[in-house]
Amino acid sequence: MADSLSDTSLYPLPTYNFLVRMDYLNSGRSEAIRCARVSGLEWNFDTLTYRDGLSFLGGERITKYYISTYHPITLEQGTVARDSLLVDWLRDVSTVPWAFTAIRSINVQLLDSEQLPVMTWKFHKAMATKISGPQLDAHSDEVAIDRLELQVASVQVTRS
Repeated sequence: MADSLSDTSLYPLPTYNFLVRMDYLNSGRSEAIRCARVSGLEWNFDTLTYRDGLSFLGGERITKYYISTYHPITLEQGTVARDSLLVDWLRDVSTVPWAFTAIRSINVQLLDSEQLPVMTWKFHKAMATKISGPQLDAHSDEVAIDRLELQVASVQVTRS
């Protein structure tokens, strides 16, 4: 019985140990992004009910469709003096909004105490839609944080 209590796989993982990677489509290039916070890891299933208009002939026929919807992903990172990947990404979108170079894939990996991935969220065809600069306040000593909001086409969740 003591062995089962010492098994660390039974304990919840801390949320501070994660890695974010950005993959550039069609180039094979991948870069790690330093992030202070990732939010919006949500995947919803909405139901659409369709009633057939010819129900008077063969009886009422109801069809249900299940539609996957994804919450916008928000990446937050500390503001630094040099350019950041998040600001560069939004700059790519603003210059040529329809360009495939502005579409990326994002991998968020939750890591265990030995830095091995335990769970991975893969966001396919992510497009930067909004950037927010830091909240500036002369009475505060908080770190300046940039926020980038992404819309994604699909999500894949895997456990290692």
